[in-house]
Amino acid sequence: HHLAHNHIAKHGLRFWFTKAPSDTLETAGELGPGFQVRMPTFQVDREVLDEYLLDLARREGAIVHRPAKASAIDLAGPDGRALATIEEAGRAPRVISARWIIDTTGRASKLARMLGLVRKVPEHPTNALWARFRSVKDFDSDELRRKYPAYARRVQASRTAATNHLCGYGWWCWIIPLRGGDVSAGLVYDERLFTPPEGGRIGERVLAHLRSDPIGRELFAEAEVCEGDGRALSHLPYFSEAIAGPNWAIAGDAAGFMDPLYSAGLDYASWTVSLAVDRILAEAGGHKISIDEINSQWLQSYHGWMNALYVDKYHYLGDRRLMTAAYLMDLGLFFFGPVREIVNCTRTGFAKPPFCGPVDSFVAKVMRFYNLRLAELGRQKKAAGVYGALRALL
Repeated sequence: HHLAHNHIAKHGLRFWFTKAPSDTLETAGELGPGFQVRMPTFQVDREVLDEYLLDLARREGAIVHRPAKASAIDLAGPDGRALATIEEAGRAPRVISARWIIDTTGRASKLARMLGLVRKVPEHPTNALWARFRSVKDFDSDELRRKYPAYARRVQASRTAATNHLCGYGWWCWIIPLRGGDVSAGLVYDERLFTPPEGGRIGERVLAHLRSDPIGRELFAEAEVCEGDGRALSHLPYFSEAIAGPNWAIAGDAAGFMDPLYSAGLDYASWTVSLAVDRILAEAGGHKISIDEINSQWLQSYHGWMNALYVDKYHYLGDRRLMTAAYLMDLGLFFFGPVREIVNCTRTGFAKPPFCGPVDSFVAKVMRFYNLRLAELGRQKKAAGVYGALRALL
């Protein structure tokens, strides 16, 4: 109910590939569904969703201190409990005793950093720039449908409502519609392969890059940057070497992050939160849970997923033929592997980290194999000058 009333319906993922500056929406390579996807999906506004979930927790009995921060954490309190020093506006600092400390602080990874557990992933050196824009052309507008009639006839789904990706060698851009008509657009790039435009504010740099791509130039010709909304992050991938201890757990982006491609962040939030909740319930019921096993499975899952999908992918991300092959195999094997565990057992499937079971760990190896091969083909095509799109493809 909340998603349907507060977020935009999503029409899948759509990828665009160009080879020459003269390419248009009709001649560019296009990869995406021809019809609306059957599963109901949404372009989630994280700020709205997070506020809704916080309010829901409060209504269910959680005590929320806000604005507040945990300025100090002591995991070695009396009787195996943890102590947190809470600083709240208008009140003196106070110490709270808790059976559990759960770190869901996102990229701040407060507990993981305090314990010295955060590690970078140097083999996947990606950075991101993003901002909001207004006056962006609508993929489904009458203007573009009249200008490119063959483009208009190709699909029976809303292109605008998809998460659209502009792809190139070493980089990709997302284009996501927001409620009210603004558009979120961002650039993610492998710093070994691509350097974004320099100078100016973040939004201006993103806009300059978008206009250097034929599809982006069409859509963002009259776009304006929404002031004060530019963001930048370097060293996107990181992970915590452990996500569980005797009286603590780490979940969501605090546990780790890989890459925004395929929107894996909320997937991992689902798995790590479910893992923490199931462990708390089990231990509250008197069952002993192996912390070492949780941490071992977490590391296997993170590195299995990272290597299967992301490491070296930016070498072929902008080539229509190679990325089409990868996308179809990525999608099919992800459902055959990790999603299969959830479908087989909806109650416990999310409490088992992906790519750890007997089937999906094998799937991870298969995905890693073809990803490496496609990356090598991407390097060869780039060197030979035949990298990029040849014709439109659904």
